[in-house]
Amino acid sequence: MSETTGRDLSPRRSEPVIMTEIVFPQDTNHYGTMFGGNAYAMMDKAAFLAANRFSGTMAVTAATERIEFTTPIKHGMIIDIVARVIHAGRTSMIVEAELFCQDPLTGDRQLATNGYFTMVSIGADGKPVQIPELIVETDDERAKWAIGEEIRQAASARRSRRNEA
Repeated sequence: MSETTGRDLSPRRSEPVIMTEIVFPQDTNHYGTMFGGNAYAMMDKAAFLAANRFSGTMAVTAATERIEFTTPIKHGMIIDIVARVIHAGRTSMIVEAELFCQDPLTGDRQLATNGYFTMVSIGADGKPVQIPELIVETDDERAKWAIGEEIRQAASARRSRRNEA
């Protein structure tokens, strides 16, 4: 337990959060495919849940990276969003969110979009608070950590350039 927060800050693994939804007509555009903003909002919610479960704190979205839509998500499809913390710093986490779509009649399932969300852990006073260390053991976890580190470094470089301007 942290003496200052009373929270358990011992190192831990990140467990995936899975959200399941169905795409209704109000979620789609004139082509019958899901609005990108709706998909993004669902992914952001799943990222918050993954960050909250990992850190044991409330969290806010600080940035998003590389949201890539690869497959149209059609009206009537079932979607699963899988989110998990892949990188953790002192107060921030990078969460990977993958959105899979599935045809409910054929069972055909494919990755439709994925992206990365930087979430900052926030205390009751609205200020960033320390989070646990992320346990990284497998080759897959190390590869995802490396992606998270690239995202963290790119964001840091952008902030530096912005501050110099």
